[in-house]
Amino acid sequence: MAQRENAHHLPLADTFDEDETERAFLLSKPTCFLIVGKPGTGKVTLGKKLSQSWNCIFIEAKELINEHIKRETAQGIMIQELLYKGQSVQDELIMQLIVDKINSAEVAHHGYLLCGLPSLCEEFIKIPEQIELIKNFKLKPDIIINIKCPDKDLSRRLSGLKQDPGTGRVYKREEWDPILKERKKPPQEGEEGDEEEEELEEEEEEFDNSKEVLSQLVYRPEDFPENVDERIWLYKDTLLRPVEDLIIDHNPQYLIELDGNKNSDELFASMLSRLESLGLRHGAVVMKLYSSEEEDSVEGLEGDELMRTLSSYRMIAPRYRWRRSRWGTLCPVALKEGYIKKGLVEFAVGFLDKMYALSSEESLIKFMQNPRPYLLPPMPLPPCKVAVLGPKSSGKTTVCNSIANKYSGKVFDMSVLIIPYLEEAKQSAMVKACEEATEKAIEAVKEKLQKEKSLIAEADQKETEHEGEHDEMSRQADENNSEKEELDRTEKTPVQEEELIEKTEERSVIDESDQAEEVTAQHPEVRQMVEEAMKLAQDISVTVNLDVYISALDKAITKFNEENKERFPGAPTVGGWVLDNFPSSLNYWMPLAEKGLLPDTVICLKNSADNGKYLLNRLYLLNEQEINSNILHRLRKERTRKVQEEQEARKQEEVLRLQEEEKEGLEDIQQHMDGAEVMQEEIVLPEVPKGGYPEVPEIEPLKQLIQTFNEEWQLLEPMFTDPNLVNVTFLEVADKEPEKLLQEVVTSMERPFQYQGWEVTSQDIDEEAEDIQAELEAGEEEEEGKEEEEEEAEEDDNDKKKHYGDSKHFCPVALKDKNMLHPGQVDYAAIYREKTYHCSNSEARKKFLENPQNYVAYEEPLQAPPLRLLLIGTSGSGKTVHSRWLAGKLEIFHIQFKERLQEIMLSKLEKKIGPEFEENGVGNDSEEEAMLLGLENGYADKNKKENGTEEDVVLTKEEEAIKLYLADNEPLPAEVLDQLVVDWWTQEPFQ
Repeated sequence: MAQRENAHHLPLADTFDEDETERAFLLSKPTCFLIVGKPGTGKVTLGKKLSQSWNCIFIEAKELINEHIKRETAQGIMIQELLYKGQSVQDELIMQLIVDKINSAEVAHHGYLLCGLPSLCEEFIKIPEQIELIKNFKLKPDIIINIKCPDKDLSRRLSGLKQDPGTGRVYKREEWDPILKERKKPPQEGEEGDEEEEELEEEEEEFDNSKEVLSQLVYRPEDFPENVDERIWLYKDTLLRPVEDLIIDHNPQYLIELDGNKNSDELFASMLSRLESLGLRHGAVVMKLYSSEEEDSVEGLEGDELMRTLSSYRMIAPRYRWRRSRWGTLCPVALKEGYIKKGLVEFAVGFLDKMYALSSEESLIKFMQNPRPYLLPPMPLPPCKVAVLGPKSSGKTTVCNSIANKYSGKVFDMSVLIIPYLEEAKQSAMVKACEEATEKAIEAVKEKLQKEKSLIAEADQKETEHEGEHDEMSRQADENNSEKEELDRTEKTPVQEEELIEKTEERSVIDESDQAEEVTAQHPEVRQMVEEAMKLAQDISVTVNLDVYISALDKAITKFNEENKERFPGAPTVGGWVLDNFPSSLNYWMPLAEKGLLPDTVICLKNSADNGKYLLNRLYLLNEQEINSNILHRLRKERTRKVQEEQEARKQEEVLRLQEEEKEGLEDIQQHMDGAEVMQEEIVLPEVPKGGYPEVPEIEPLKQLIQTFNEEWQLLEPMFTDPNLVNVTFLEVADKEPEKLLQEVVTSMERPFQYQGWEVTSQDIDEEAEDIQAELEAGEEEEEGKEEEEEEAEEDDNDKKKHYGDSKHFCPVALKDKNMLHPGQVDYAAIYREKTYHCSNSEARKKFLENPQNYVAYEEPLQAPPLRLLLIGTSGSGKTVHSRWLAGKLEIFHIQFKERLQEIMLSKLEKKIGPEFEENGVGNDSEEEAMLLGLENGYADKNKKENGTEEDVVLTKEEEAIKLYLADNEPLPAEVLDQLVVDWWTQEPFQ
């Protein structure tokens, strides 16, 4: 607000600039009309004409019913079924149609003209409630048009109406009564009168040919005199007073009362004159620019060529081509919805003075109904779908948080989003590992028990076989002694039977124990084996499928968009997310593109300066303690190895020496070696340069991190070749603060939505020539017979009509940067926002096109350069006197050119130069001035003694030129003038 208030105090500034004017229109309320009057006064006829002229939406019950039936909407189908059954449409449904239409998008842009409300019918809603409804509309009526007509005149006119039962057309008495029609013929004069008379004759002939139609005309029941009088009385009795109260409450300035006795054309003309006097704004219609019937084909054209071709379609007038908008070739409807889509030429439209390209038929319908929500600030704005990539510790997270704060978005850290899925996968893997380990452990325990069982069975079998052999030998030995054998058998049989019974019982017990002991997961050995396996599985890292990454991101973004539909006023409905720590591998990005989650902007953080010195220094400082520890460990190992090698070498030398001296023992050698050990020096870490890193092997893993990212990016970068899909931005992170990085990111993201300038080409010159020719042809048609003397004046007018920029024909770069008016050159012209800027050279034009916003006026006019005056004239004409007087009055510096040159020469020659200073009496003064100047410089005496004469003084080339100019009036070279004069334009305090 403060900037706007200050702008009002500037005497040369407009109240609004171009953008502010457009914004004010988009925020303004459309003009809305309400027509009231007695039944049959011509409200519908006048409303249709006014809605077409004013580009607003005509709202009337019958028109809405026909519209819905034609469009086959749900309400239209319902109404049609009612009409087929011979039933009337309920007032509730009609009122709902009217309210829905008033609240529709097209009415919000174009405005409306309401006719037929308040209504005489009170079945659904009473008349006071109807009046209250009108007052509480979201878009209240601005203009109330009241058509007045006396009762007798209205009754006579309505009772003379007839209708054609075939077409439904209603004819006035003047149209079907030949006598009245003859009386209404106006007298015509001149050529125009003859033409109109011919038109009337043609109409009469057509009317005469329709005698059959006239014979079919019938009176409608409501047009019978008694019914007409009843309708008028009912209106006056029930509706007139509430309407008058509504009119009284309305602003009288915006109340238009019309005479109902006039015909519709006269009413329309008088009403238009009243509306124009109120200064109301017509509705702005969206115009479709291209159609398939156009002769010029635009197939294959893109970007600048497409915009240039479309700008010439349906021009309002010569020189006024359609201008480019900040959206360029992007669809404003898709951008508002949060998607960056390229517009198609078949859906190109013009609105106000700019052209827009829509991406689909649906977007075209939405934009033509109401373009305001798609063009209002802060649009055009990037949807903020950003992914930040970079090596470790390059500042990705800081940049992500800065972008999210800037656009009221949210950072999605992929390493955090994937944690629940990793834990779930880990849990699943642990469960699976537990199941597998349990199965394997059970099998192992079973195998172990089976082996033990087999060993026991083998031992029992061997014992049984041994006992059988012993029994057979004893029987053979005791065959001869039967008695003894009989006695022995009687004694031994019970014992043997007992032993056999015991063995059988043991085997049965073992078999029963084997059958009873089943190996399960609760077996002690199984549990021990499973626990050991789970400890090993705990340390194994788990990875998830690529689809899990995409699914996790999709769910997070969908949830964020549902919960934050209004991140800030006017924000796109989709977007506002920044992706951090997403894998830079191509395998992860391909599914991302297939799912439609590809970001609009990819920011790659790099450190290409000094071979990545800045980033390596940052990584080293973050891991300094670990790296130094590794360095010390390596140096200790190297020193230990070196000492061992030296000891071995010394030992071998000593052995050889002792062998030659007939050796002493190994113990003496060892003692000698121990005594010969040298004191070890303390290990010192390598010196680290400021802002650098130590060149040691321990830095190689850090370099490998950067190298790995660079290799992955080289594979990923070709995926973003289409700039219309993804905007790739490279940021150099070396020695940059987060604020600077954020500014570069914002500039890159919003650059596609800024006005773009371009160099003037031959096509622009040809277009200008075509416009001039078209304008001349139009002028010749209007002003035929002008004399040839005015041709030169027309050429001057053509130059004045050119759309120059704020700096006119002066260089805008010189005006802004150097604060001086430098004439621009036609060869270095540029166009920005369809205005021409002439730059002084190619460098100035390049600088202007890089940042044209910096050199044009927005909220205030360009600052004028300081006043610089040049007075010329013959000698003695009073130049010096007048210039000094002007300098004092204007409070500016006064520079006398020749005096300035004399000052330069006095420092060398110690006297003034010129014919006027060689006369007597003048030389003494000049010598005194030179002496004083020399004393101030501190070398006057030295020049007197050493140089002595003028010829001994060495002058430079420039000083020789100045001397010739002062002495002989020789012209100064341009190089000398540049050295002398340029400082008065570029240096303080003159600048």
